[in-house]
Amino acid sequence: DVVISTSGAYNGSGTTSAASGGVVKISAARTASSAPWTIQKSAGTAANDLIVIGIEAWLSTSNPLSVCNMGAAGSKVWDWANPNESWNARNAIKTIAPDLTIICLTINDWAANTAEATYKAALATLVEAAAYSGDVVLMVGVPSNDGTAPLARQKIFDGYVCDIALQYDCPVIAMPDRWVSQSCRPDRGYYFDGLHPSAVGYMDIGHAVARHIIEAR
Repeated sequence: DVVISTSGAYNGSGTTSAASGGVVKISAARTASSAPWTIQKSAGTAANDLIVIGIEAWLSTSNPLSVCNMGAAGSKVWDWANPNESWNARNAIKTIAPDLTIICLTINDWAANTAEATYKAALATLVEAAAYSGDVVLMVGVPSNDGTAPLARQKIFDGYVCDIALQYDCPVIAMPDRWVSQSCRPDRGYYFDGLHPSAVGYMDIGHAVARHIIEAR
């Protein structure tokens, strides 16, 4: 259990569990004050690590927009859909309850050549979890170099994403349609190395996402 207090006065609490994906979201209200908030485990709670993954502060008179970016180096779609981890994304998404979730999990899977059935089942699981609270957009990552995965295989995974999008009536942002292939973009400075986008490349990705959201409104 996690408790928030101000100068010893209770503000709010929450409990983490497998059903919450190991994440708890606590909302607490307060008037203007210089006294700090205290975030701590309540008495009797097991001696596990407490990690604060985010704090949002806003005025009750405002309508804030928050963006949460979640990623893990080298992770594949099943790493996010696996319910057997102490922290698991499929349940954490429901706890965080975003209004819009953009799922982009392709590059590490086409590099590993994840089996079609495994990939589609895991992606479908994440879509269902994200749709619990809001809209879902699927995204195909930027093309990789041939050393990471042959272009033909990348196109196959692009098709897997489109199949799940069709099944769940989700829009798709397909960066390979925009960038064509890795060999087409180094001259424009879109890649930092042979695989990862540069700052210019990320700006173009952001533009593609923003344009899609604006046009979909």
